[in-house]
Amino acid sequence: EARAQEGKLIAPPLRLAMRLVPGVGAVDLHVKCDGRDVDADISLIPVVKSDADPSIILGARRGICKNLAVAGAGEPALYKVEAKKFGYRVMEPSTISLRAGECTSVHVAL
Repeated sequence: EARAQEGKLIAPPLRLAMRLVPGVGAVDLHVKCDGRDVDADISLIPVVKSDADPSIILGARRGICKNLAVAGAGEPALYKVEAKKFGYRVMEPSTISLRAGECTSVHVAL
């Protein structure tokens, strides 16, 4: 409610509540080493670090992984692919692009 003070109209302080809601996406994940499926723990780490953009820890899940909080607010977001088991190193792709609302196919070779 605005009020008059010394002949001037003064508005009450505005309270802006902003909530960052990450987009939701999915990946169809396949992980192979020397042509065989392996159980390496896979994580997707945002290339651009931000408190609002979490890493995606897929672990040993394979196939279609739904309801993932995807960074980028609708724009494609780049992620580094990491493997965290038995010293596996990701050979390709080392980065992937995810977009909220889409299912991205990811074939990782270790």
